[in-house]
Amino acid sequence: MANDIDKTSPHYKGEFGSIYEVNQKFPSGGVEGDYVAIDGWAHYWNADRGTWCVNAQRDSYWDELITNIIEHFKTIKGASYMGVATTDTVPDTTAAKMFYFALQGGKYANFGNQDVAQGINVLLTEDGKSWTVQSLISVAQELGASTTMLVSQKAITDAINRKANTTDVDEALSKKADKETMNAELAKKFDKVSVVQETGTATDKVMSQKVVTDNLTELQNTVFPLEVSLSLDKPLLEYTGSEQSIKATYSIKRKGSPITPTALALSVDGSLISIDVKQADTVTIKVNKEGETQIILTAKHGDLVKSATNKVTMVLPIYYGFGTTETDIAIAANKLSPRLSASGTYAKTSAKDDVNFIILAPKTLEGLSSFTMGGAPFVMETSSVSINGKDYYMYKSGGVYMSGTTLRVLAG
Repeated sequence: MANDIDKTSPHYKGEFGSIYEVNQKFPSGGVEGDYVAIDGWAHYWNADRGTWCVNAQRDSYWDELITNIIEHFKTIKGASYMGVATTDTVPDTTAAKMFYFALQGGKYANFGNQDVAQGINVLLTEDGKSWTVQSLISVAQELGASTTMLVSQKAITDAINRKANTTDVDEALSKKADKETMNAELAKKFDKVSVVQETGTATDKVMSQKVVTDNLTELQNTVFPLEVSLSLDKPLLEYTGSEQSIKATYSIKRKGSPITPTALALSVDGSLISIDVKQADTVTIKVNKEGETQIILTAKHGDLVKSATNKVTMVLPIYYGFGTTETDIAIAANKLSPRLSASGTYAKTSAKDDVNFIILAPKTLEGLSSFTMGGAPFVMETSSVSINGKDYYMYKSGGVYMSGTTLRVLAG
């Protein structure tokens, strides 16, 4: 008892209310001979077990188990005991707060479909209608580190059977194995050395749960990656020097089904644009840059990261028609829709006399060098001009045409 504990010893570490207080005070434990007082009991540090044991005989896990049971009994205080229930039992309705002991594990359909694990369990109701399960003692089917569960006889027997048995030892002795060989054979039974942390081809080793999980996750991520799509309603625009709006539509999927990412980022030429995190959406983007503007959508879901890239290109317009100078041609009526190449067929009918056929193409596009009409060469003279402050090629016919003349020139 507490009054029998020598509190003058240098190994005495103080009095505490619970084992949890001791662990908080001494998270690394003690040294051989150290002891503390908990509720009148001396608890000695056991380095082999890594815990404080009551009177060097009873370990603190038993105290934790009892404490756990007491806490559950507090919840059923004042309830009427109605007997032992099986999975088919129909509960009594004569009392409000009542409880049954569950005879077996399984689903108790008449107790709110409660799932009851193996062990000592109480089915409790506060109002005669809603049932809960209070697990006094759980029976685990594997070894572990829980301080509030018991291990079944079968689980312990199976673990012992995985240790070296008499037959293994006798066989090793019959081969006149030396001590080193015997130790190596015994070490193969239920040890940590044989649990490897990487994949391989060995038949006498097992992989750890973590390695198996990591490899399965990596395989899942490889076979079923994120699917990120990004499309633009207007990927090609005329550059006017003014800001223009385009719509970007995206979707995030995995295994062919929509999925909400944990994070989503949209960048326009490296600048992040604020967007909502959704499975799919259409957002408006402002652009005003001659040439290409890069748009990247990056989605993250767990360990998976995937990006989709698209671009919008803004180009200077191409003009063509009949006139004598570039100013005659560079008007809205002679403008082509935005395009990435000046090559193509240019067909038009003259509305004036004594005019040339002229094509104006920005120097940001590849220049034209071949002109034909009806399969025959068509003479065009090349020069450089400035249109609205931008450099252009001017291709001007060598001949002069009258009103009503129709030309169809193939340029390349």
